[in-house]
Amino acid sequence: MTPSFKGNVRVKNDTVNLFRYFAATAQAVFLYTCVQETIEHALPDKVVYLQAYGRFSQVTQAILEMPNQKIDLLRHFLKQAIGHLSKHARMKEFAILTDAKTTRIEGLYSDSFSKLADAQAVVSTFRATHDERRNLHHRERVCVGALNAPPSHRTR
Repeated sequence: MTPSFKGNVRVKNDTVNLFRYFAATAQAVFLYTCVQETIEHALPDKVVYLQAYGRFSQVTQAILEMPNQKIDLLRHFLKQAIGHLSKHARMKEFAILTDAKTTRIEGLYSDSFSKLADAQAVVSTFRATHDERRNLHHRERVCVGALNAPPSHRTR
């Protein structure tokens, strides 16, 4: 490179290969991170949830012989009340439950979803870390996008 008569820089070497493709390193790293976190965290946590859900549904069905929709409602009420069936839910939706069956189902819910509580603690930590990384990658994409834009579109 040598300065021209007017002070511009003149490139004498063949540089077309240096500028032919855009730099996608940040995007590739972001995609890799998303896939890695899905494989290492999201899928195993989903498997734990599905196993807990299946066990709870199957045993509850054997105890109560209810339709799946009603069992889902029962699970939802137990989740809302952190493993206990509220008085309102017992009186309005599940009046057929005896105290013994209620205690048994609450214990079953606790046993089935105890691993899930541990997994959810990990998931919440993962989500916070993921949000931080996503924000960082978003800022990097904005910067990379600005650098890859044609000179007339760059902000000054």
